[in-house]
Amino acid sequence: MPPGGFDPHIREFLATCINSVEQLEILILLRQKSEIDVQTINRELCTSEASVEKRLQDLKRKNLIAFRESEGCVMYAFDPPERLVSVGILIVGLSWESV
Repeated sequence: MPPGGFDPHIREFLATCINSVEQLEILILLRQKSEIDVQTINRELCTSEASVEKRLQDLKRKNLIAFRESEGCVMYAFDPPERLVSVGILIVGLSWESV
């Protein structure tokens, strides 16, 4: 890590794309799994489904995730635009010990 904190690209990504620790946790979880639904995210993070849905809507609006409906359940996946792929992978690859 450069002196004084994160790489400028990572700082910009966090500032423009992430608005809460919970949202970052959701993005990390989406990166770790191929697809996941709201209920599973809720169980993994011990939060509320309403909060998870709010964070997912924001991530969809920012084009960081994809979604599809399968058997009445909406499944979400990490899917950032090409210009953010490397920064997004760096972000979600961070361990909480390094933050």
